[in-house]
Amino acid sequence: MCNFLEAWKLPDDSFYPISMVNPLIPDQQQTVIVVCSTDQVFSLVVSDFNDATGGVADHFQFAKCDPETSIGAICGLKSVAANVVVVETANGKLMVYDYLENKLGCVENYSEIRPTEQGSENHRLFVVSQKEDRTVMEVIDTTNGFAPNSASKSYEIVAECIDSRAKFFVRSFTVNETNQRFLGDFLGFSKLSNGEEVILIAIYNQLFWLQQRSEDDCDLITVRCFSSNVVGFEFSECSICLTVLLEAGVLVVFNQSLHPDTVLVSNSFVYLQAPIEAHAFDKANNSFLYSNGLTTHRVRYHFSEETKQLVTETEDIPVCGVVAITLIENREMALLLTENRQFYTLRSTGINRDIGQNSSRMLTLRKEMRGVTKRVTKILTDEVEYDTRLDQAIQCEHSQFNVLALYRNKDVFSRLSLLELSFHQEMPATQSSTVLINGSGKEVPLVFASVKIKVNLGFFDLLREQKRWTVCLEYDESVAMYPVQETFDGQGMFHATVFLYQSQLASGLPTFRASLFASVRNGEDNLLLTIPVPTSQPKPGHDTGHLIRKLDTKISARENRSNSHKLVHKNNPHAVEYIDRRILTYCIQNDHSKTKAVSFSSALENNTTDTWSVIAEPVSVSWQREREALLLQTHHPVAMDLVKRFLLSHDEYSTEMKQREEKLKGMCLELQDVSTTEAIVGLFQRSRCNDIAVD
Repeated sequence: MCNFLEAWKLPDDSFYPISMVNPLIPDQQQTVIVVCSTDQVFSLVVSDFNDATGGVADHFQFAKCDPETSIGAICGLKSVAANVVVVETANGKLMVYDYLENKLGCVENYSEIRPTEQGSENHRLFVVSQKEDRTVMEVIDTTNGFAPNSASKSYEIVAECIDSRAKFFVRSFTVNETNQRFLGDFLGFSKLSNGEEVILIAIYNQLFWLQQRSEDDCDLITVRCFSSNVVGFEFSECSICLTVLLEAGVLVVFNQSLHPDTVLVSNSFVYLQAPIEAHAFDKANNSFLYSNGLTTHRVRYHFSEETKQLVTETEDIPVCGVVAITLIENREMALLLTENRQFYTLRSTGINRDIGQNSSRMLTLRKEMRGVTKRVTKILTDEVEYDTRLDQAIQCEHSQFNVLALYRNKDVFSRLSLLELSFHQEMPATQSSTVLINGSGKEVPLVFASVKIKVNLGFFDLLREQKRWTVCLEYDESVAMYPVQETFDGQGMFHATVFLYQSQLASGLPTFRASLFASVRNGEDNLLLTIPVPTSQPKPGHDTGHLIRKLDTKISARENRSNSHKLVHKNNPHAVEYIDRRILTYCIQNDHSKTKAVSFSSALENNTTDTWSVIAEPVSVSWQREREALLLQTHHPVAMDLVKRFLLSHDEYSTEMKQREEKLKGMCLELQDVSTTEAIVGLFQRSRCNDIAVD
């Protein structure tokens, strides 16, 4: 039954109400109503309230916003403590109204406020605000008023859907024996303990659970996602159900189901007459009051034992133009306020059927429920496994997108890496992270290649974070591959030492190439992404100087060849026919190379000849024509080439290589014209040695 309160009037004709609350006060004989417009707050105190006449107003008072505070327009009211009402403003200021002292003031240290909601316990307020680039929710204790720095807890809210226009709706519930089962099932079958606080936050069309890991750590877990934005929700303790109001005009009711073929938490939809201009959740009576600006309705819902589902009943309220609704819980009635400033009361008592269930009945496992229990268990197991597989697939796709994004800028990243290479006759010093390559051979290594790959630290952090990249090192016909995150040190450096044997040096020093690669999968196809690592150019002679060594004793070429033949014959069971190799000669006449040879071997200062060892091959170095020329003699063309690269300057060596290239082209043309064996052998000998006439 709806009654018009004729005695209640708002004195100011220019007061246009937009929101109304009924603060709870210890005095049960008085009822306080607080109403606001966009710039004023009005409070009305009534004694001996009844739904027929409304009682007599003891006093009323107005409080206006101070223009100097620049708080903007008032958006709504929230009841917090016995004598305090929070005023929501358009520009995010936190305002409070003390109706006992008729004070309306701004709370310092709080700005850019999003929502303000009362906690599960009295004198607690949840305030969500924007602090720099973080969204923070603080729990404020209002026992002693709104003192600065009165926040008892603070949570950082991190979600992709948060932006400057996001609206937050926060509710907190305390777990007890009655609601423990439903809340645990609703929150993804989580295990909750009595006395634990459950905080739910609605942002746009998603409902989140703020799960506390520790005092300083919390997770924001998505519980439900709706097709429309959430504009409010409430949990009913007496009926054990959660009611969610959507912006599209749909009321979603979650409750525990007793139907044997459904899961433990079911949901029902109630379609309302949108748009929703004002609403109130009547938790105690399983009803929902709302107004669309023209008409007012009340929706009652209860659980039917016959159909095992939720049953709704809609009642039309004969009051038009309602702009604010509040519940007077201690009087068991609702108070309606219209746009023409008229008050109406509506009795809340009526159908109060429990939509919950007997917990003992749920725990009794009947015969017909055993099969259902197995099916539900299988469904839940499949859901958990599916979520795990889905999460793994999403993470894999995300990592592949990151790899593709990095590869898209391969030209830039390629310039952020460098391969440095040097050769040594003795094994260089190694670090704990140095990788040894090809070190299991039975032969004694002749040369050690020191490989160092430098990667820009920022580029390296991306490679290590993605955990999909591999470094590839190629030389001659060998390939070595290692994961980046396991072989690079913290500074983005890769160190490797490659063992090279005599058989690998028959054609000279090997050419090293390095690259970074990763593979991505698209359906049945695999795509290999490669980022080349450029190689630094060493200084002339720098890469060969380490390979030349002075012999302490004079070793003739013939004796050296004999020793080599014995070594090969010892390790080769098959008969080997040896061919006497021709001595290769080369003459150097420039002063720069002669000075470099004397500085390397002091024996050349006093003696006319000296013997050097290059990759276990002797090279004879002697003076000719009273030190006008330096003559090099050896049997091994690679040893001759390395000594020439060591003594000659970079320009001289490059010029000679071009001349030899032209000479080989000419020999190739001659080879096409000759047909006798002697001519072919002569051409071969000329290609193997660049003889220089010596007087």
